Amino acid sequence: MSNPVELALVKKALALGLGGCVEWDAKVIDRVAADLDRYGLTLKDVRKELIEHVRGGGEVLQVKEVRTLWVDRRESLVQGDCADAEIVQEGPVRRDGIAQG
Repeated sequence: MSNPVELALVKKALALGLGGCVEWDAKVIDRVAADLDRYGLTLKDVRKELIEHVRGGGEVLQVKEVRTLWVDRRESLVQGDCADAEIVQEGPVRRDGIAQG
């Protein structure tokens, strides 16, 4: 189901680190941030590691959205596996993943 042209644009945006290339839905941002906080991680950490993953030649996949809460909001989503990434916390982060201060 992957659209090669769309996926190439997503990879390019990630590799360039463009603003808005990693977004968090307002309905889940607090839950995601709380889940990450348990591990000493921030939304910014995830964004940074996904960008570095793509810059380092890592793959991302475009998959059809099938989750009930999201299927009416988007056709697909992009997933990257950064399981081997070393993530360190870099201080307070706003809800949009941008470092404060």
